[in-house]
Amino acid sequence: MNHADSTKYGYWTNDNVDTDADTWLEKADKHTGSWWGHWQQWLDARNFSQKIDARVLEGELDAPGHYVKQRIEDVLKTQEENRHVA
Repeated sequence: MNHADSTKYGYWTNDNVDTDADTWLEKADKHTGSWWGHWQQWLDARNFSQKIDARVLEGELDAPGHYVKQRIEDVLKTQEENRHVA
């Protein structure tokens, strides 16, 4: 990731989204530098400055889950046993 002031790379813009990717790129405007400033202007124009608290998602299991605690030897043994049963 490059700093927003970096001119090492560039980005393209095109408001026409009703086209295929190749045509979109062919008709897009190329800009030098980072896309971060352009994106910030786009957000500001749409009044996305209001912050929304992140949702707390409920997981099925406490971390780390049981899958983290499995040993590869046990997994391979179970797979082998299941192969013989099938």
